[in-house]
Amino acid sequence: MSLVQSIRKDFGGVALAIIISVAGVVAYVYMRQVDLPNYEWRLDNHRHVLDGTAVAPYRYRIFVPLVCEALMRLFSVALPFKYSFVLSFALYDAAAILFFFMVLFAWLRTWFSRERSLVGLLFVAAVIPMVCRDHSYQPWSLLEPGLFTAGLLAIHRRRHWLLALITAVATLNRETAIFIPLAFFFSNVDLGGSAGSSIARVRKWPILCAGYIFIWAFVYGALRVFRGATPHMYTLGEIWTHNMDKYTMLYSPGSIVLFLGAFWAFAAMGYRHAPIFLKRVAWITPLYVITIVLFGMWNQVRLLMPLYSILVPLGLSYVYRNDAKAAASTEAANRMAGQACP
Repeated sequence: MSLVQSIRKDFGGVALAIIISVAGVVAYVYMRQVDLPNYEWRLDNHRHVLDGTAVAPYRYRIFVPLVCEALMRLFSVALPFKYSFVLSFALYDAAAILFFFMVLFAWLRTWFSRERSLVGLLFVAAVIPMVCRDHSYQPWSLLEPGLFTAGLLAIHRRRHWLLALITAVATLNRETAIFIPLAFFFSNVDLGGSAGSSIARVRKWPILCAGYIFIWAFVYGALRVFRGATPHMYTLGEIWTHNMDKYTMLYSPGSIVLFLGAFWAFAAMGYRHAPIFLKRVAWITPLYVITIVLFGMWNQVRLLMPLYSILVPLGLSYVYRNDAKAAASTEAANRMAGQACP
């Protein structure tokens, strides 16, 4: 099936138009609330990343700055410097958000109808403005959830070379790309010893998993070798002090609740109804949350964005339990026939 045929099958013209529309609105909100008010700060940080003088971990998150710098040089032929800078990031914002919304919709279509997948997508579009706060230059966070969701799709559809490429690009974007190989690992762990797992598949997946982890480790290490070692912007002690601050302790819980709203409860209740593949990859959620608790600023809910791809379909598995059960039954039949994904 060609890419165009796949888009027509998964999306349809009406759904695609809606997705493009809401992505444009969210990108506009982000540009107005983050990009424009922080122009000087963003330009300064952008330059530090490109010339290799930024502190860790920003020095190693080079993918988005390089892309936007290329756009900026293209636009600067006809536009003043400031306008070319703003335009390059505005286009990047729109492209990253649209990419995330499209792959999220395709991911939800794995188990749900077009209309019900659109419900999940529109819910994300409604609550995602929560990320437009508490930061001024974190462009990689807009691309991160899209790459993670694309990784989940590649895992489910057994596109091994595509998954390798996504892992490499995601690591150039942010070090949390390690959760893509971890998602592959959990998607293949069969704690119940269920049937349908051929000997060839059982022998193959640990090798693939090791390969994806190697790709992450190689890119992660190469960035630090070629860009040089540097102290982190904040020590763990400083992060902990920030998180224990009275304002942070009062502000963060509300932001976290609003980040997903009722879908926090729906996801918890939907786990038992969800297809087995989704249940398996959901096991990276505790590891991801622990990572954020230990190393992240709790008030910056943008750090939770990759979890949309797990928690929203879990929530839909509760809201539309009959759809989820039918998908789970089909998935189980495929696994029994030795055709499970991955």
